[in-house]
Amino acid sequence: MSKLAAAVTAWCMRKLLPAVCFAACLFLFPSLEAQQGNQWYFGRFADLSFSSTPPVSVGGGQVNTLEGTSSIADENGNLLFYSNGVLVYNRNHELMPNGIGLKGNVSSFQNSVIVPTPGNKNIFYLFTADAIENNGLNGYTYSIVDMTKDNGLGDVTSQNIPLSGPSSERITSVRGADYKSYWVITNEWNSNIFRTYKIDCSGLNPNPVVSVVGQVLNQNIYSNIGVLRVSGDGKKLVQTNAHGRPITNPTNEFLQIFDFDNATGQITNARDIPLLNDGYYWGAEFSPNSNMLYVVNPYSKSIHQFDVGSNNPATILQSKQILSVTDGSIVGISMGPDLKLYIVTGKEYLHVINDPNNAGTACNLVLKQQSLGGGTSQLGLPNLCPGFFVNRAAEFDFQSAGGCNGLMQFTSTVNASNVTIEWDFGDGQTSTLQNPTHQFADIRKTYIVKLRVKDVTGCLDETISKPLIPAGGTLNARFTTTVVCDQLRVNFQDATQSSSPSLSYSWDFGDGTNSNEVDPVHQYSSTGTYNVKLVVSVTTGCMKDSSSTVVEFNPPVIDAGPDIQAISSSPVQLQAKGGVRYHWEPSTFLSDPDIANPVMLPKDDITYVVTGYNDGGCFDTDTLKVTVLKNLLVEVPNAFTPGSNKNNSLRPLLRLVDHINFFRVYNRWGQLVFETTEIGKGWDGSISGQLQPTGSYTWMLEVVDVDKNIIKKKGTSILIR
Repeated sequence: MSKLAAAVTAWCMRKLLPAVCFAACLFLFPSLEAQQGNQWYFGRFADLSFSSTPPVSVGGGQVNTLEGTSSIADENGNLLFYSNGVLVYNRNHELMPNGIGLKGNVSSFQNSVIVPTPGNKNIFYLFTADAIENNGLNGYTYSIVDMTKDNGLGDVTSQNIPLSGPSSERITSVRGADYKSYWVITNEWNSNIFRTYKIDCSGLNPNPVVSVVGQVLNQNIYSNIGVLRVSGDGKKLVQTNAHGRPITNPTNEFLQIFDFDNATGQITNARDIPLLNDGYYWGAEFSPNSNMLYVVNPYSKSIHQFDVGSNNPATILQSKQILSVTDGSIVGISMGPDLKLYIVTGKEYLHVINDPNNAGTACNLVLKQQSLGGGTSQLGLPNLCPGFFVNRAAEFDFQSAGGCNGLMQFTSTVNASNVTIEWDFGDGQTSTLQNPTHQFADIRKTYIVKLRVKDVTGCLDETISKPLIPAGGTLNARFTTTVVCDQLRVNFQDATQSSSPSLSYSWDFGDGTNSNEVDPVHQYSSTGTYNVKLVVSVTTGCMKDSSSTVVEFNPPVIDAGPDIQAISSSPVQLQAKGGVRYHWEPSTFLSDPDIANPVMLPKDDITYVVTGYNDGGCFDTDTLKVTVLKNLLVEVPNAFTPGSNKNNSLRPLLRLVDHINFFRVYNRWGQLVFETTEIGKGWDGSISGQLQPTGSYTWMLEVVDVDKNIIKKKGTSILIR
C-alpha cells in the first residue's frame, strides 16, 4: 500500500463507519495489472516477472549483456520475446529463426526497443541502435517479428532495415495521443537532430518528423551515451549524456528537457538542467504522474529528483533533492508495471523507489529491496514504452457497493474516442456499461477482471486487467514466538499478511487463557506442551483466518558425541543429536557453527560446547573434547600376512602426510612387484593374481608432509603365509 493509501486508510478507520471505510479502503488497495511490460530480461541472466506481487525471478533467461535490452509480453502479461539488440529469444528462451545478427550492439545503453503494431497483436517492430564502440555506424535500424510463425513462437521475418544514422545510443518510444499509434524517437550521432517515427494501423511510416532543437552533443564520443525518456503523459522528453564520464572531475555537465507533442511527434522548447560540477547524468525516468524526474548520477552514487511540473528551468533546478545510494554501481533506472522505479546495482538485487510521485525522502527509496534470484543486474534495464503502464486507452477502478455480500461497483475512464467497451468479470459474466455493478458469488476468491476497449476500425483493441477479491483483499494469519524456556514465558509476534487495513486478534494460549492483543507476552504456570492458536479477523467481518503452533517447555537432551582424536589439518565431521537447531562455540576450525554436523579442520586441541534447541525454543548443551595429533608418522610394518584378518597387506602407516610420491615393493631378484601413489593402498602379496611365496621383500617410500617436506625411507618386510 502506498503512503497516501495508508494515510487515507488510517483517517478512514478513525472517522468513517466501518462499511463506508471498507469501500473506500478497497478502492485504494494496490493491484497488479497484466501488462505488455510484465516480463523483464536484462543484465547477467537476470529476470523479473511482474505477474506476481512482489515481482519474482522465474529463471531461464539467456541474456548476458552489460547494457541495454528490451522485452515484450502479451496483454495477459505472458512473455513473447526479448532481445539484447543483437539476438532475439522466444518465450522458450530459444533463438528465434533469423534472430541472429541484428545491428544493435550489446554495449549500447538503449540498444533496442520493441513496439507493437496497433490493431495487429501478432506483428512487432524491434528497433535497434548502435554503440559508440562502432561510432554508431550501423545507425538506427528495425526488424519485424511475426508471432504467427514457428508455431506461435515467432520469427524475425524482416531484419536490419535502415532508418537513419550514424546513431547515438539513445532511442525510446511512447504512445500516441490518439491511443492508436506509437512514436519511436531517435537522436543522431554528435548532433541535436531528433527523428520521430510513427507506427499506426498501417505499420511504420519511414518518413520521420525531424526536430533540430537543443544543444549539439558533440563534446566527445561519450556525448552519445545516455538515454531518451518520455513521460507517461507523452508531454515531456528528457535527454542525458555521459560526456563527462572519462574526465576525473567532470564540469559543466547537464541534461536537457524538451516538450514533446505526442499528437504530431514534434520536439520543442529545450531547457538545460545543469549538474553544477558534480559528476554526470546517465539513467533517467519519470514518475508515473509525469511530475517527478529521477536522474542517476553514477559519479557521486546518488539519484537526483526534480519536480518538472512547472516547465521552468530555474524552478526545476531549485526543486532538486538528492537521494544517496551507498550500495552498488547505479546507472539504469526504469518504471515497472507496479509503478515503482527500479535501479540497477551491478549485484544480485535492485534498489526500488516505492512511491515515486512523492517528493524527497517520501518517495520511499529502499536499497537492496528486489532480489534477482541469482541473476545479476549490470548497467541497464529493459527499454519499455511507458504507455504499457500509464496513460492507456482506458483505466478502471472498483469498490464495494454492498458491504460484504460481493456486490462491486466498477468505474472506468476511457481516454480514447469513438470506442466501445466490454467487461469480463472473470466469472463468466460480461457487461458493456461504462460503470457497471456486478455481484460475485465467492467474496474470498480472486477474479481477473478485464476491460476491453475497441474502435470500429480495429486499430485500437486493448485489454486492461486487474485482480479483484470482493472481500477486500488477502488475509494470511501468521505469528512467530520467542520462548524464554527457563522462565516459562513466550513473546508472541504477529506476522499476519493482509491487504486489509484493520484487523482484530484472538489468541488461545492452550492453557485456558486468551488475549486480544496484537503481540502478547504470556506467562505459563508449568512446564509442558501447549497448542497455541491465533484467529485474525477483518473488522468489517468479511474475512477470517487462523494459524496454530505448538509451544514446548520440555528441554531437549543434546548429545555432541564422544570425545575424539583427530589428525592436525585433516577434516573430521562432527555430529550433534537431540535438537532441531544448533550452535557450536567456539566457531574455530568449523565450516559452519550453526548446523548439527559441521566439518572440523583442527590444528590444536579444543573443547566445543554445542547448544541445541527444540521447536519450542528450549535448549540444552553438551561438550566435545578434541585432541589433535600433531606428530608425523611415516612407517611401514616389518611383516604382513595376506588373507588374514590383520596386516593382510603391506602398506605405509601415515599421519600428517599430504601425499605419496611413490611406494614401491621389490622381490629378492630386484623385480618391481607393486607400486602406488595413493594413500591407504597396499600390496596384497600377489602379482597378476599369482600368490607370491613367503620371504623378504624390499620397499622404498617417498612422501610429502603437510609442511611440504620430502621424507624418504626404505627397508624390508617379510611376507608370511
